[in-house]
Amino acid sequence: MYTGTVDIEDFAQKSLTISSGIVNAVASTLVVTDGVRNDAELNLTGGGSLGSDITGSGFVNILDSMTNANTITQNYLTIDEDVVLTTSGSVTVNTGLTNNGRITNSGTVAVNGITSNDGVIDGDGTLDLNEDFTNEGTISQGRLDNAKVLTNTNTINVTTTLNNSGTISNDGTLTVGGTNNLGAIEGAGTLKTAGVLTNNVSIEQGSLEILSDSLTSNADTLLISNGIDNSGRLILTGGELTSEVYGSGSTELTGDVVISSLITDNVLDISSRVATLSTDGELNLGGFRANGGALDTRNGQIDHVSMGNVTLQGDMNLRLDADL
Repeated sequence: MYTGTVDIEDFAQKSLTISSGIVNAVASTLVVTDGVRNDAELNLTGGGSLGSDITGSGFVNILDSMTNANTITQNYLTIDEDVVLTTSGSVTVNTGLTNNGRITNSGTVAVNGITSNDGVIDGDGTLDLNEDFTNEGTISQGRLDNAKVLTNTNTINVTTTLNNSGTISNDGTLTVGGTNNLGAIEGAGTLKTAGVLTNNVSIEQGSLEILSDSLTSNADTLLISNGIDNSGRLILTGGELTSEVYGSGSTELTGDVVISSLITDNVLDISSRVATLSTDGELNLGGFRANGGALDTRNGQIDHVSMGNVTLQGDMNLRLDADL
């Protein structure tokens, strides 16, 4: 048991308990069979690979770049500026994470306290956020789990899985791939999608870019103030579309939809469904597909409809407010 200020350069023991004070240790030569119990402050230097598990309720400060394949569980973890922690193990921070450097994570980093990120968290691992978290830096992870409020003012990229049971307040750029339900996303930022994704709660953003694959949503819960740049497939299950849609992709209806915005360049596919053009709606389409669907402009204006390639199959109803 150490209680003062102690410097350790080579330490190979069965156990180590730090109950108070400060311990300065070289990470690669801190080899403790049963792991280090730290309830005080532990400063890790020297680079190399961390030699032991670290548990307890204390502070760990990473002062030099190093790798970790072990378990770190602490109340506080600090990564210094210009320092890289490369971890394939398990890191759990119960109270506060201060990241001014870089965490390259191919394992799991769990944050259970209200905290923020000013540095970089990258890699193909899992970032598990169980309390309010603010990102002012850059996050790129394979999986992101968010249980409370994640506030993003910079950049987040999730390549495989977003598990958002809380709320993401995005005023920066959020890019999501994989196959996911997106959960609640709000703010004035930009959401970019590159997977087979579903809006199962609501999306309120400044901009939405469907880069590839598909986004499925009820139109009522898709509130995009600066429009939707669609290069993939926007699949609408019902509701009223009030956000402008443009780009080279397709807008497809799997439920009856009221169109109260401009759809331009997209291919509109209304097969077996009813698309109603309101007085605020306008269609300037790159293509149009219908197989038993109905385009109803009786509440709108027929001169607000222009189409490129038209494909009609089966019964097709045109309900017009003027003579052709």
